[in-house]
Amino acid sequence: MINCKAYADEILDSITGNGHLAVISVGNDPASQSYIKGKKKDCERVGFGFTHCAFKDGAIQDEIADCIRSLNENSEVTGIILQLPVPESYDAEWLSSLIYSSKDVDGLSDISQFKPCTPEGIVYLLKKELGELTGKHAVVIGRGKLVGKPLSKMLLDEDMTVSVCHSKTTPFDLEALTENADAVVVAAGVPKHFKLAFVSPDAVVVDCGIHRMKDGKLCGDVDFAGTERITPVPGGVGLLTRAMLIKHVERKREDENA
Repeated sequence: MINCKAYADEILDSITGNGHLAVISVGNDPASQSYIKGKKKDCERVGFGFTHCAFKDGAIQDEIADCIRSLNENSEVTGIILQLPVPESYDAEWLSSLIYSSKDVDGLSDISQFKPCTPEGIVYLLKKELGELTGKHAVVIGRGKLVGKPLSKMLLDEDMTVSVCHSKTTPFDLEALTENADAVVVAAGVPKHFKLAFVSPDAVVVDCGIHRMKDGKLCGDVDFAGTERITPVPGGVGLLTRAMLIKHVERKREDENA
């Protein structure tokens, strides 16, 4: 297993500035509450301030919007995120759009000053595992707007050869592309969707999925079999995502002090 915790620790240990993260949540989704606790823990580790604005399901959307506007104007707050998902009765896209681009540390909006945290964390990991990325071949399985699409562009910017596979890719083509790939990133969003039968044992496999099965156990998008260079689930990509988020909070503060 790839030690993602060690890489996340490297990112967090590189933080020397200060900052303040504000998290807005709506409802009581158990997974979201767990993620928020992790972000608070990371902030405490690096000495950042942390604010959690928790709204009950049923809260008036304009009240949430007013909270975001207030945090935008608060000079002490250097990063704001809307914890997703929110209940379907709320317009998550509109609420997220209210966050100032300079404080959108999740990097999910088109106008954010930051790159999306998960793809950025994956690029960091691949550089650590593969060294120079130029000319190497990456296969990205999944074309979603949160991971697949932005990651593909970021890997192209690193001069990698990038193949994007998705639900319409034939099994034959998928096998042909992955068997000689240097890196395979699986962001299909389906538990145990991808089998590693045709992946080189030397390839780096990044599993972006996390799902809770009926027996209560967590699993990723990969049906694990026979490679030593794969990110674990849990304790994998999510740690890098959180570390990059905290790094983004610090960057905003550094810009203000410049």
